[in-house]
Amino acid sequence: FLFHIQLLSQALLDCYQSSNEAGRPLALKVFVAGRNRLENEGAKALAKVFKMVGTLEEVTIPQNGIYHVGVTALCEAFALNPNLRLLNLNDNTVREKGAIAMAEALPSLQNLIHLNLGDCLLKTKGALLLAEALTDGHSKLQEVHLGFNEITAEGGLALAKAMKNKKDLKQLELGGNMFGKIGRKHLILELKESSRLDALGSLRIMINVQDFMHSPTADNFLKLGANRNQLLIQEVKMILSQHKILHWLAAMFYFKSCLYGEHKMKRPPEVNNALLVHLGLIKTLHYCKSEDKNLKLTWNLDGCMTALNYAVQQEYFPSRMDLRINGKLLEQVTAVGMRY
Repeated sequence: FLFHIQLLSQALLDCYQSSNEAGRPLALKVFVAGRNRLENEGAKALAKVFKMVGTLEEVTIPQNGIYHVGVTALCEAFALNPNLRLLNLNDNTVREKGAIAMAEALPSLQNLIHLNLGDCLLKTKGALLLAEALTDGHSKLQEVHLGFNEITAEGGLALAKAMKNKKDLKQLELGGNMFGKIGRKHLILELKESSRLDALGSLRIMINVQDFMHSPTADNFLKLGANRNQLLIQEVKMILSQHKILHWLAAMFYFKSCLYGEHKMKRPPEVNNALLVHLGLIKTLHYCKSEDKNLKLTWNLDGCMTALNYAVQQEYFPSRMDLRINGKLLEQVTAVGMRY
């Protein structure tokens, strides 16, 4: 992967130099490379290109195993691209050192509309650095995604205060952090005072486990609060009847489909697997995600099939699904056709 990225980087550099000599410099505006294992070396190679072109408007490179070294190199390049409107580094490991670099670059990015640093392990120190950098200016910001970053109430409140002058703000995603009930309350009060509460989304309204089971969507999962996993696992441990167990599993299957659908969450929460382990449908989390292509299941799947059979008969399960490749309809599968 690194070799390929270096080839791409060099090709773009050569293209820029050739186009510059011809009097029409390469004006690269959009770069997308999600889940490509860029890592630090790949990020540094791309940073050289980004520094040279200076015309970027959108950069989307989520889930690439980039740590603070690569993030720092990228941020130095971003600072030289003042027209940047969309920046998505979701699910890379930014941490405090990377947040320092990002905070130094942000003053140069006054055209930002969309900033996504969700699931980047920013923690509270990183959140405070970003909040300070975003406080002045950035009047065009519409979406800020900072969910699942282990940010405490102090960092959440600082971010809320930084949004005070963002008149175009439509979405402030802070779900999956560590605010607690009191911290969440202060966060809501701050955003309400600055008339930005409508942007808060999933943290604005809280629900209970029964509400979630009635409508097991990704948004409702976030509304369960910071200890959502524990609440669900505790509830399932008290289930005694087979019918209720099947109902729970049906909800979990539907919930997982939501995560890969319209919602922004990129991976199913650990509760999804924890519930299946507890109910004996999978034996170890080790098998939930494996790159071993020779891995074969060695246990009975009757329980899983029974649960799936129950799930497809529920009202919230799609009655029909279209299977397409490149837009061409191959087959229409009905829920009845999937029954075990």
